Amino acid sequence: MDNAKESLPAQGVPGSPASQNVCLFQRNIRLLKLLWSRLCKMGDLEKLMSSRSTELVSVLVQRKDESIERTFKGVARHSHEVFSELVQGGRGYLVMMKKKIPNTTEESDFEGLETELLVLCNEHGKAAERRVAFQGIHTGRRFLCCAEKEGRNCGLVEWIDPAWPNTLENALSKLWFMYEQSKRDRTEENLLHSFAVHDLTQEKKKLQESYEKLVEDVNGILDAQERRAEVERKYVETNKLQEKYDMVKNLAAAQANVIRNMKLKLAEERKNLQSHIDELKKTVEESNVKLQGVKAIINGSAADDELPAHVLCGGAAEVALFFAGPGAVAEAEDALFFGGPGVVAEAEEALFFASPSVIAEAEEALFFTGPGAVAEEEDALCAGAVAAAPAAEEDLLAGVAASGS
Repeated sequence: MDNAKESLPAQGVPGSPASQNVCLFQRNIRLLKLLWSRLCKMGDLEKLMSSRSTELVSVLVQRKDESIERTFKGVARHSHEVFSELVQGGRGYLVMMKKKIPNTTEESDFEGLETELLVLCNEHGKAAERRVAFQGIHTGRRFLCCAEKEGRNCGLVEWIDPAWPNTLENALSKLWFMYEQSKRDRTEENLLHSFAVHDLTQEKKKLQESYEKLVEDVNGILDAQERRAEVERKYVETNKLQEKYDMVKNLAAAQANVIRNMKLKLAEERKNLQSHIDELKKTVEESNVKLQGVKAIINGSAADDELPAHVLCGGAAEVALFFAGPGAVAEAEDALFFGGPGVVAEAEEALFFASPSVIAEAEEALFFTGPGAVAEEEDALCAGAVAAAPAAEEDLLAGVAASGS
């Protein structure tokens, strides 16, 4: 019971399932206490019933023997008359042989073996024992009986004192009747108690069954509470794991979108870069073709000095036209038309040694940088060409001035 008190769950909010379970548990504890007290009382009654039942059996056996003895004595009083009528001049007495020795009481003046009368038992041949009766109308009479303590008692009873007078026998009979009546009353009370104990035993069985059922219900309630707490804890853990899973899933989806968009953007930039590279390669090839044409023209002018000056300056004009603006082209054409071979040679050297380095740097930038860097390299290439055009123009103008002088 103490353990049950200690295992009471905590009080919950009134009206909640937890508070209802606590109320049910407390009510079950009170019922268990009541059952325990009833069981203790029933155990005491069972002990009392067993002791009184033994006493009742002994009393009933004694009453049976006394009733038989009284009946036999009533018949034995007229036995001599019956014998005289049955047998002419005959005499006879009805003697009752009892194997049972009457109950005795202790008497210091009459105890031990009989040595004076030398009364021997019929079966064992041993000296009889002295005793004082304490039963019925023979109470207080001395008698001799078989002294055999163990084994079979021959039932020898030899009365020393004569029978008591009728008045004394009546008084003793009345006293013993009152004693037997009190024992009978106790026996009847014991019977009533035995019936009550039987009813209580049946009730005990029912209470035991209800107790076992109650214990099962309480255990079921506690197990259900533990299972519910376990389910709630697992539900919370599952929700946390689900939230983490959703977060990771969303991050993975976002990263996949970013990677996909980046791949698309890089593919597009790569495509644009490739187109720019193709355009620059095409431009370089055209420039190389034009440079080869200029070189061929210059080599031809060195072999044939009789060609007109404006023919020799045609290649330089084409170069200036490619790397400069419209105004510079017009000026370069005038310079080439009026300049000499020296001016053409200087322009060729400036074009040959300046343009290829700028073109090579542009190609490297195209391969190792993005579209923005390509655009910057294109601007730098154009700016370099434009910057080289005025220098060539100045050289041409200086050559024209020198030839004019």
